[in-house]
Amino acid sequence: MLNNLKKIVFIIFVIVVVVAGAIFSLMLLRGEEDTWICDDGQWVRHGSPSAPMPTKPCLTNDSGSINNNAGLANPASVRCQEQGGQLEIKDTETMGQVGICVFTDGSKCEEWAYYRGECQKGNEIVVYGPNGNQEVSLPFIISGEARGNWFFEASLPVKIVDAQGKIISQASAQALSDWMTEGFVPFRAELTGTVSQRIDGFLVLEKDNPSGLPENAAEIRIPIIVLPSNP
Repeated sequence: MLNNLKKIVFIIFVIVVVVAGAIFSLMLLRGEEDTWICDDGQWVRHGSPSAPMPTKPCLTNDSGSINNNAGLANPASVRCQEQGGQLEIKDTETMGQVGICVFTDGSKCEEWAYYRGECQKGNEIVVYGPNGNQEVSLPFIISGEARGNWFFEASLPVKIVDAQGKIISQASAQALSDWMTEGFVPFRAELTGTVSQRIDGFLVLEKDNPSGLPENAAEIRIPIIVLPSNP
């Protein structure tokens, strides 16, 4: 009886150790993706880091030696290039440096959105941030670029809706260059307002469609988490 009890305790101990090890490994893998990486003297966003871009130079660490993360392979960049894309690095207002994968047909994807399968070749609009399921607080700024035919009178509609479709905030994203083109045009919008509780909703960017014709309509939806506003 005593021997059986010891065996049961030993088996439970082994299971706990294995589960704890697996959880720890997943956390390490997640941490490598969602962080800021020093690449050739520049901080580059990998995944969806919760922390803002570091303000100190990334050339050296506190001891003065070369940062160990410099040159670390970026799987999203690698996938982009393996699929025939060219990588562009954009300096953004709120997201630091963002990698954009440009395909041979001229379409574009944010590199991590492409890596996760959230964006495909032929895409007509790119949002630099926030990323899918990222936590945000109002007010916040979004930026990106879209084909010129997404704009009308140099703007396109942007809104945040909750899971039931109720509008939480809305604005017009303004084109930052000539919008009467077939190419990509940079845009910027600021969403404002206050919320009293956490909202699991969507950031929605719509193709401006003054004709109202269904065949001319298009939108993208990015799941986001809106945190309560500071009192």
